[in-house]
Amino acid sequence: MDPHTLQTEGYYFDGKFASETFTAHPKIDPQTGEMFAFGYAAKGVTTRDTAYYLIDKQGRVKTRSMV
Repeated sequence: MDPHTLQTEGYYFDGKFASETFTAHPKIDPQTGEMFAFGYAAKGVTTRDTAYYLIDKQGRVKTRSMV
């Protein structure tokens, strides 16, 4: 995020971010550049579901799963 304009920079997730939460420590595959991430309580505070994401180098969500 740009600190002056608050515009989004970097990963944007192509508008497909469905979870209310997102890990503070996503991991990037050093060979593919893809980012793996998750979010607990994905449907809201105190819910038991988890969201899992695979995001490509351009910030597009390749895989989205909610359990």
